[in-house]
Amino acid sequence: MRKRYIQQIVRFSEKEADHLFLQSKKAGLSKEAFIRKAIMGIHIKPKPPEELHALLCQLSHIGNNINQIARISHITQSVHTDELLSIYAQLDEIQKAVKKL
Repeated sequence: MRKRYIQQIVRFSEKEADHLFLQSKKAGLSKEAFIRKAIMGIHIKPKPPEELHALLCQLSHIGNNINQIARISHITQSVHTDELLSIYAQLDEIQKAVKKL
């Protein structure tokens, strides 16, 4: 059973319809969902880029690597420079990717 059974017809100019289409596309919503959120006063944010998920995964992996290095360095009382350089290189790659977004 439908929750929304009341239908409203709204007429748009071409410019308004194009603007609605672009805004709903940016938000990753259908036009109907966009309008519903807008009239409820919900602040509609643009959909984050697809690359953001991959960057967050990389950051998570780097965090795990740092934790492992910290655990080992606490036990051995030393840190391998090549491991730190690897982390710095990965962070540089992420920083460049973020700037591209």
